[in-house]
Amino acid sequence: MTEIEKSTMHWRWTALTVYLLICFYDFLFVPVWYGLNRPDISQFMDIINATEDTLVQMELMKKLTGQ
Repeated sequence: MTEIEKSTMHWRWTALTVYLLICFYDFLFVPVWYGLNRPDISQFMDIINATEDTLVQMELMKKLTGQ
């Protein structure tokens, strides 16, 4: 195997490794992380219902819905 072929094989394996790490992070790690750290909606609704000010309730609802 020539030096150029060895270098090409090295960079192919490096590119494959980086690609697989990105795929693992984007499609496995992040969705699981978001699923586990999702806020409890019932507790949040209790806080909203306990708040007297309507404007504060509206701002809390914006936080809950992400809009």
